[in-house]
Amino acid sequence: MNVAKIGGSSLSTAELITAAIKIITERNYQAVVVSAPGKAHSDDVKVTDLLFQWFQKPNSKTIREKITQRYQEIISGLGIETVFDLDAELSVIQDRLPKEQKPDYALSRGEYLNAKIIASAMGQTFIDPMKYIVIKKDGTYKCDTEALKQDVGGSLVIMPGFYGSTSKGNVRTFSRGGSDITGAIVAAALGAQEYHNWTDVSGVYTADPRIVSDAKKIDLMTYREVRELGNLGTAVFHPDAIRPVKIAGIPTIIKNTREPNDPGTRIVNAIPFDTENYRVVTGIARTDQFLELRIEYLGMGNISGYTEKILRVLRKQGVSYAIKPESQDSMSLILSSSQLEGKLEDVLDTIRKKVPRDKLSLNFDLSLISIVGANMKNRPGISARVFETLADAGISVVASTQGGSEISITIVVDSDASNRALLILHKAFF
Repeated sequence: MNVAKIGGSSLSTAELITAAIKIITERNYQAVVVSAPGKAHSDDVKVTDLLFQWFQKPNSKTIREKITQRYQEIISGLGIETVFDLDAELSVIQDRLPKEQKPDYALSRGEYLNAKIIASAMGQTFIDPMKYIVIKKDGTYKCDTEALKQDVGGSLVIMPGFYGSTSKGNVRTFSRGGSDITGAIVAAALGAQEYHNWTDVSGVYTADPRIVSDAKKIDLMTYREVRELGNLGTAVFHPDAIRPVKIAGIPTIIKNTREPNDPGTRIVNAIPFDTENYRVVTGIARTDQFLELRIEYLGMGNISGYTEKILRVLRKQGVSYAIKPESQDSMSLILSSSQLEGKLEDVLDTIRKKVPRDKLSLNFDLSLISIVGANMKNRPGISARVFETLADAGISVVASTQGGSEISITIVVDSDASNRALLILHKAFF
């Protein structure tokens, strides 16, 4: 018995939902977790964004009409107008919105309504994750496994993703894309054989296929590899969805609703690598919008707590670092430009007050490129090959680091050179 999650891009219209229902009925699922409808076309507004607008203006007829139109198109396309009372559902939501101090309830209704609609169309049982999943303030969770198992029983259930409850029984959401997390939690709780994550692509690729035209689909990879690649912009599902199924030893299969017979990408805990014949590099990922904060001070390495003082400044501002190359007398912090938006001057002023320095400088418009492969540690010379490839192309490396697990090498380059760096590295290894 397996558990599935179906993403919003595969549930954006009645036609796509019909195709998803066909997928569900042809497979042996215990539970299916669904997202809110994604964009029906390029100019469309996501339902979740409309619901956030409704939270801000709960008495707006215009916003309610837009939400009504979107769901009514789906309901009519599925032919369930007589069994699903959309107006009554929306009235319940509108009555509650003015009482909500946080947007979580409003944001969660996209998944809630879509799950109810799909359950009605299939004649299957709807269950609410609030009954089973408690989400803490720090984003961690606990699941009432026994209650969930009992309510699922031996029949198929349809469940909304993305949200659970607080310890006091209020709605609390995961971060965006959190339906993946719900699906993984349910799969682990039910002891599924596999967790099928249905989306609109056929798996994880060796690089972003929008940039690298000959990127190849990865048939088999480890959770550690996908985590490294996912952190750098190539995730096809939420990185926090890895932990529940990894701990439970349940494989995740990334599947494409538009090509349901494609085997997709299978993600497992470990692969018995053959160091002679198995691939060395699994994938190469790139992400943009970083800057380098460089601090130089002669004798920095002799001052106890020097680094900690700087990291404390960043932590108080809600800024994390991507990598942190350092030497005895200098330190580079590669930081997200978006996290620093509106905060940069405060961060710099506070650092100047907290620690002595000879020089403090900034380097903007940087990109991170990560070369990932669980088998890299068994092959010498991978780092040399990376740097030689870039040097031959005349691309300078601003900073670099190798992961402690030895399955990734991350380099920092100027954003202007990032596409070219990604292309030549992909060619070198694939």
